[in-house]
Amino acid sequence: LLCRRVKLQILDELALPFFSSFQTLRQPNQTRKRIFFAALGRQVVLQTSIEELKTYIQDKLRPKAKSATSNGNGNGKPHDEGPLRVYLICDKQDYDAIGLLSDHLFDQGFEVTLPLFEGDEAEVREDHKESLLLCDAVVIFYGNSSEGWLRTKLRDLQKIPGYGRTKPMLAQAIYTGPPENPAKQRYRTREALLLRNFGDFTPDAIQPFIEEINKAKR
Repeated sequence: LLCRRVKLQILDELALPFFSSFQTLRQPNQTRKRIFFAALGRQVVLQTSIEELKTYIQDKLRPKAKSATSNGNGNGKPHDEGPLRVYLICDKQDYDAIGLLSDHLFDQGFEVTLPLFEGDEAEVREDHKESLLLCDAVVIFYGNSSEGWLRTKLRDLQKIPGYGRTKPMLAQAIYTGPPENPAKQRYRTREALLLRNFGDFTPDAIQPFIEEINKAKR
């Protein structure tokens, strides 16, 4: 009953403005509500507050920005305009360990973006989402963090179409660095290029990722 009351409350506040210019307003109330949910494009189950649910529905009703040109990445910036953006994702405890990797990518002409580690949780999360939308390629650095952390970041990559991204990444990779352990040795995935280097950083360790970007550009 609570779920139903919440649904009806949201519909009363949002559905009528949405259909103000359509003949559906003349249809019975329950029919109008069914059409409203069909207009959202899919069924969604949310466990959240009323205010967050209102925001979600408003986002769905808001017109989407025009997609980028055919060679773009869904963020309005074609791949051939300016340097390509590489989002280098790492856990805070690995910030020092990614120094040489980050420097090498920058020296190769990429604009390297690192995660935001300061600010409240909402701010950090929003920055992470925006970086996923704006980047051309992603490297997840798997060092001192847990496999659970890695899985969370891979799931974020799966979710980016829902964030509004319309074009695929040029490349996405997991750079598995030290310390070496059995879990890292056994780890396999088909969702990203898997690079293992348990010693000191060398340019050869990241070269397959760069080659994949160059191949995707052609």
